[in-house]
Amino acid sequence: MLVFLIGMMGSGKTTIGRKLALRLDLPFYDTDQMIEDQIGMSIANYFISKGEDAFREQELHLLNNWKTTTGIIATGGGLPCHNENMQKLTALGKVIYLTCNVSTIIERVSKAKNKRPLLSKLSKNELHIKLSTLCAERDIIYSNAHFTINSDLEINRVMEDIMTLLY
Repeated sequence: MLVFLIGMMGSGKTTIGRKLALRLDLPFYDTDQMIEDQIGMSIANYFISKGEDAFREQELHLLNNWKTTTGIIATGGGLPCHNENMQKLTALGKVIYLTCNVSTIIERVSKAKNKRPLLSKLSKNELHIKLSTLCAERDIIYSNAHFTINSDLEINRVMEDIMTLLY
């Protein structure tokens, strides 16, 4: 079984993905971590030195060379939104969109804002506007996932909802 978790930064993809992989006894992968391992630097530093377009090319390269057929994969928030990657994801495995309120996202990403290249220099008001806009834009693409789960809920509830969908 190959399951891709997509959604906005802060939607819980990595946290839920790790727990789900443990529960299902499957390997866990994080596309951002995989890319960091390949490029030898943090994504934030890569954005600064090479730019977003170069990073999106790294994501595309990762998907075009995907070999793994089993696991739970947390994608970067923007990965499905570029280079027709959403179609690639849905062809490779099951795709679950973890959706949540902008206020939840802000609460979660504010703790590590400096690790988020698209948000690092924004005030709280600018952050709300940016994330609201980004959520609306990306929802159009994310909604093409096989399933949608509300990740505002308590993590065990989210896990149960996912297990119900998969089995």
